Amino acid sequence: LELLAAATKLLLYVSAFAGAGMPLAAASLGARLTVLRCSATGLMRISAAGVMLSSIAVLVLLVLRLGGDFSSSTLLIILDSPTGVAVALQLVGALALFLTAGMATVPGWLRAASGLAILASFGVNGHAASISLTAASLAWAHVCAGAWWFGAVLLLLRVSKPSELQQFRQLVETFSTQALVLVGLLVAAGACLVLT
Repeated sequence: LELLAAATKLLLYVSAFAGAGMPLAAASLGARLTVLRCSATGLMRISAAGVMLSSIAVLVLLVLRLGGDFSSSTLLIILDSPTGVAVALQLVGALALFLTAGMATVPGWLRAASGLAILASFGVNGHAASISLTAASLAWAHVCAGAWWFGAVLLLLRVSKPSELQQFRQLVETFSTQALVLVGLLVAAGACLVLT
């Protein structure tokens, strides 16, 4: 069960970073990603589905690791804990992302907000959340910066093949400029988190 729980969490983290990171990166890279709008839809939906499935699996494995009591009282205790809040954020954010990923009429900020909801689960559950609100906020900022970078790399990989060389060069320049700031935020948040 421990190995299965670790593998499920790994799937959750990869899906969350990809699913939340792509809309965040798309929002920051902006209009230069018009070529990508359709080709990233499938990857966003797959990632969102991965978040939903793995967050439910993490919940089921937690109950199994606690003795396998699936009674309503045990489930209510778990759902009322930070783990339950994290699962709710993951499910709501991933469902919203899954539903809006292919809709051209939905503004990009709504998909980005879905991604932020998924990533908020890292701030409400875990070691940082048990220390203080400041530590939880730093953990969330740290995860958001990492997810943005991961999502941007995935988007750039998708757009590097079909786009013109000049457009891709401009995207990479924009990404590099933003990455300097966000990786700095990632390092600063991580360092503050360690000190906290």
